[in-house]
Amino acid sequence: MEEKKEEKWLMPDDIKVIETNKPEEMLHKYLAEKAVKKWTENFIDQDTGEKVPVERNEVIFDRGTYIDESLLPKIMFSIQSEELKTVKVCDKKPLAKRHNMQVRRYIVKLSDGLHTSNIYTTRAKTPEDAAQMVCDYYTIYGLPTLSGNFSVIDSAATGLRLLYKEEFGEKYWDEMYKKRHEVLEGKVYNADRVLPPPFQNDRFFKVSVCLWDETEGKYSKSTGNYIIPALTLVDAVRLMRHHLNEMDSRRGRDGINEITSISKANIDFAIPQSYAKAWFMKKYGDTNDY
Repeated sequence: MEEKKEEKWLMPDDIKVIETNKPEEMLHKYLAEKAVKKWTENFIDQDTGEKVPVERNEVIFDRGTYIDESLLPKIMFSIQSEELKTVKVCDKKPLAKRHNMQVRRYIVKLSDGLHTSNIYTTRAKTPEDAAQMVCDYYTIYGLPTLSGNFSVIDSAATGLRLLYKEEFGEKYWDEMYKKRHEVLEGKVYNADRVLPPPFQNDRFFKVSVCLWDETEGKYSKSTGNYIIPALTLVDAVRLMRHHLNEMDSRRGRDGINEITSISKANIDFAIPQSYAKAWFMKKYGDTNDY
């Protein structure tokens, strides 16, 4: 019986990419990245009269283009005329490139084998990064809803925007939380004043709002979905209204808005905003994306 040959698969790391300006290293290779011409143009600001530099770019050769004897002179001409400095080439034609590297909000689901927990994180560029951020946080600081070793069950982008307590003003939020906690404690009779399980950890509510904006007698409608950290539904409504009033104040006029629905959000914990920013900066460097 003929022995079946084991199929060999290439992995991305197996494809060697080199950056070069040497023709012998380019011939019969594929462009691993777009060859982009970059230059600066100066424009005169009509208001100030000052010169304003504007960065321009133009794709000269597309990613995946095969460099044969007819294309090589064109690339070399672009290098010699300083339109390009180098190009990146590889032996195998790249078929596709991931491009969903946009900064988004995510909900990551973890499990410790007994319990699952949905963790909200402010910003990451991929589901993998969001999961790694949450894992890194849990490894060092732990989570109130899980214990011990864990696994990642899911990581998905979400359109829900969490309003952190800093956005309400920490003093305002803390005072509301403290007052509500005292009211609830006054309704329990055990010696340690322990609240029922749902009130022992962070609580979050999903709030949907409808906003009406009037311009020259015509109305335009917009909607928003938020997550509000609060002990009770009543406090979540108060916080949402507080946020809407602040929005009106910043716009300089009152708007017509209404809360259209509110329910318990399926979120157990939110990664602190400051941690998410520090993690993001370490991963991607000093960037305006955050």
